[in-house]
Amino acid sequence: LGVRVADERITGPGPARYPALTAATPATLLLPEGPQGPAFLATRNFVAFWRYNNSEAYAFAVGVLADTLRGEARPIAWASGETGLSRRQIAELQALLIQRGHADVIVDGVPGVNTRAAVRAEQKRLGWPDTGYIGIKLLDALRAAPAGQS
Repeated sequence: LGVRVADERITGPGPARYPALTAATPATLLLPEGPQGPAFLATRNFVAFWRYNNSEAYAFAVGVLADTLRGEARPIAWASGETGLSRRQIAELQALLIQRGHADVIVDGVPGVNTRAAVRAEQKRLGWPDTGYIGIKLLDALRAAPAGQS
């Protein structure tokens, strides 16, 4: 469809995931749930919101609220059915990741760079798209399989 990666940094985890957008690269394609989920073009405002609070849901919510306050409501249909995790559940997920050998993960309930890298590795191990998305489906899969088993 003519979409191409203009800057390889946008596919990585952590702060480089959303680089500073420029006139040459005014938006980045966001696939928060991988290639089968919804797709969005994220602009400079989205990146600014995301850098303030490292949460795609937060950045979307602030953007949608701003559009609504300007009288430009943009409803978003997000039909994946995947449920996100609470801080307590993220901490549990982090503990399970450590049990599986991801020693760089810290159990703090905050999904940082190391947690997302470990999530991607576990998604690959499970044969799933490695989106880095932290949801209940992954937590349930890790709960069900003792460390060392698939």
